[in-house]
Amino acid sequence: MTTTIALVKRRDHEPDTSTLSLTGYTDGIEVKDWPQAIANGQDEAVTETMTLIVRGTTNDNLAQKVQVLDDYLIQAGRYNENMFEDVGIWLRAKMTSESGSRQAFILDAQRGPTPVLSYAAQDQNYITEYPLTLRRAAYWEAMYAGGLGASYTTSASGINATGGQWPFVTSGASNIGDQPARLADVTITAGSGNGTLTEMWIGFKSGRLSSNGFSGSADCVWGLYLGDTYNDSASAADGTAKVSNRVRCTFATSTCMISRVEIDMIEMGIGYSDIRGRHAVLLRAKCGDSSTTARVRLSVGAKSGIWKSQPSRVSISGTSWDIYQVGVIENPDVVRRAHTSFALRIEAERTAGTSYLDVDCLILIPCDEGFIHLDDLVLQVSETVEILMLPEGTNGAFNVLNVQNNAIIPTAQVVGGLPIHVNASDSYAIVCGKRASSSVLTDEVKITVDVYPRWTTLRGTE
Repeated sequence: MTTTIALVKRRDHEPDTSTLSLTGYTDGIEVKDWPQAIANGQDEAVTETMTLIVRGTTNDNLAQKVQVLDDYLIQAGRYNENMFEDVGIWLRAKMTSESGSRQAFILDAQRGPTPVLSYAAQDQNYITEYPLTLRRAAYWEAMYAGGLGASYTTSASGINATGGQWPFVTSGASNIGDQPARLADVTITAGSGNGTLTEMWIGFKSGRLSSNGFSGSADCVWGLYLGDTYNDSASAADGTAKVSNRVRCTFATSTCMISRVEIDMIEMGIGYSDIRGRHAVLLRAKCGDSSTTARVRLSVGAKSGIWKSQPSRVSISGTSWDIYQVGVIENPDVVRRAHTSFALRIEAERTAGTSYLDVDCLILIPCDEGFIHLDDLVLQVSETVEILMLPEGTNGAFNVLNVQNNAIIPTAQVVGGLPIHVNASDSYAIVCGKRASSSVLTDEVKITVDVYPRWTTLRGTE
């Protein structure tokens, strides 16, 4: 077995275009020195310097070797300067007996002064020092994502689009690497019985931020009828609600922005630290008639304690259940900070009309390990949208491919990656999708994810 250090031309998600070896003079080049940089914390890139030796058989042959090397480094600059370039340059490496190769995307390459007029170069066709400074992506990746000969793919169909859960640990990808895997290619396909979906949220969460193991929808769909109601509000059975019950606020005595319902973790049967972390909070709600509008505000706190309101008030309208993002919350491990139960409150005011406001449930979408939000979708029955996350950084640039048969390209937000070192029993993606003005409980999706596992320093054996 031999050491591998090479520059590789390739399009992301595709096989190599060409390779330039930097060891053993296979292509006339040998690495003389290379202190490998190591990422720390939230680094999205690292910078490292290697010194190369270039050897030819004649001056012209030496020039040819250097020109090939320069061509690779120039291409790295082209890719990062021109958005239409699709061939990038990777640095690939493997120790002599390391089981798997690893590669990192090169963001920039700078060459230093080179002794081309030295005796060694002119008389022995030998450049003794070719200094090269590389700025590359912070983490090493596997050579291939799912679909190119590796098993780094996870997929599920029939996922309910109103707070449905997906146990994504179905392949080796979830337990490979020491950094969250890059969500290289995500495809979402609407169910055959769906209406047109216009917005979607997907949040990946493992048991890492849960003392008792993350329980998927059981932890992330909070039926508001289980909480305490106040100020013209009461709960009742409702077969159209996600949780078969709703809370109705009549505004009979007050139309002002005041508390209408509160729910805490104890009422949900969730432990103090079962869902630590950051979550986008979605509310399923509707009004009693078309002329009535309301505004709601989410507050975070504790029963009989201090409450903190979210900064925005969200408008509710229409007589069909719909999904509204009402805020982003951070749930600390309250056992460490305060022996009280984390709670959420919905405040509401009526802004027009004379009818009521119904609220169904809160859906908590995890957004601190891996998170995807798609807006401006036109995802019709059985159609697919594909998101490619490019290798430019930790959170990466990304490219949303066109939805089938539609000219509208969705707006995407992608944060983090696929969690690693997780168990099937406590690792889920929470999914929510909505139509233009409604949330339909029977809507469902299929999601397929190809990932690139990632490492900080070395890959070793899997």
